[in-house]
Amino acid sequence: MTTPAAVAGALTRLAQYNSGDYEPASNPRGFDDGGHVINFPAALADMVTVSNWIAGTFAPVAVTEGPAVTLDLSSGLNFALTLTGSRAVMDPTGAALGQSGLLILTQGGAGGIS
Repeated sequence: MTTPAAVAGALTRLAQYNSGDYEPASNPRGFDDGGHVINFPAALADMVTVSNWIAGTFAPVAVTEGPAVTLDLSSGLNFALTLTGSRAVMDPTGAALGQSGLLILTQGGAGGIS
């Protein structure tokens, strides 16, 4: 899953606020010695950007049920599926190297998994 540019930028700025090089306008001594006046509001905005992305990334993606179910890991990390008949879960697609996810199965009125 690719990190959106706005989130990547927010993460970079958050890492630099307290540890970046001194820059009078954008990073006056990190959060120390008056730097918080400039950096704190921007840091809060960046935290909101990152938090919203994380919440959306980890929210379960509803899976369309069919005889064979294939998860597309490029569309999310966590998935939810209610079984109403016998289903086969196929190998996932779209995974980045080292990516993992979660499949939440709910047993409906009939069916199972093979």
